[in-house]
Amino acid sequence: MANAKNKAEKTEVEEEKVTATEPSVTPEETIKEKDAGAEGQDQSMVEVSKDDLKKFMTRLDGLEKDNKRLIEASDKARMASISERERGDRKELPVVRLSRIGRDGKLVIAWQTTANESYISNNRAVTNQAIEVFFEDGSSENMPLLDFYRKQNKESKGEIISRTDDSEGKTTLKVRMMSDGQEIEIPLKFVN
Repeated sequence: MANAKNKAEKTEVEEEKVTATEPSVTPEETIKEKDAGAEGQDQSMVEVSKDDLKKFMTRLDGLEKDNKRLIEASDKARMASISERERGDRKELPVVRLSRIGRDGKLVIAWQTTANESYISNNRAVTNQAIEVFFEDGSSENMPLLDFYRKQNKESKGEIISRTDDSEGKTTLKVRMMSDGQEIEIPLKFVN
């Protein structure tokens, strides 16, 4: 029985040696390559089964649908900036978000604390925090700090055009608003 196993193993090894020495290119493939060149084609032809081609086309269609859905769901401004960066049209400017009071309210340039009191009265914590908000048109308004945080809207975006430092070390940014192209100067500490 041991001899039979040894003979079987030897024949398997001999078959492997024979198949390993066979040429990797069959005569039919050589003829096909010559025919492709004879027809004046510069590229070699590849034969693909019908099933493989269908699978590939189905996969490609699925990827195209997914890509279309992603583009529709993406942020249009971000897509435009990526396209500009890829084309190399211009150097991309840093974008900042600025606060407005309300949906289409005035643009907030700065704010200053006017009251900051907190104490305990009848086992209750009482706070009185108020700020003065300065707007782009030069006006200002006093309001409770909590109202400011509830009413502010940070959807306004601007591109930083320049940055200046004064002798006291305060940095001011010159910002071009993306919505209307208006240029304003705003202290760095009030950029959100």
